Amino acid sequence: YEGRVYQMVYIAEPADRILCPAYYEQPEIFIQTTNVHPPPYLYVDNSQTVKAGQNLVLKAHAFPQTRRGPTWTISAGKIVSGQHTYKLIVDTTGLASQTIEVSAELADAYGHAIGTQPNKILIH
Repeated sequence: YEGRVYQMVYIAEPADRILCPAYYEQPEIFIQTTNVHPPPYLYVDNSQTVKAGQNLVLKAHAFPQTRRGPTWTISAGKIVSGQHTYKLIVDTTGLASQTIEVSAELADAYGHAIGTQPNKILIH
């Protein structure tokens, strides 16, 4: 998937019996399960200080990175651009001294959904 190996299966052929007779005597000892799919993650960089009326810019970082970015949820303000991308721009007009909660959710190609805890951002 996107240049990474997530699963590999090897099944020996009967013609290989002479190469490794121990495998055919007790094949179960050769079975291994290895987790090669690192756990997915998603986080939002919210280190920005914003004054009311300025645009709040948030960036999400994820693995695995998908073409379609996360679905953003905000408690106040207006999304100017960036829904379903990794960069969200929020208009903070009229939000002086308020705290905005921002979260993001992303589903990978396997249907695994990951999300962030709400990030609290104080608008000055």
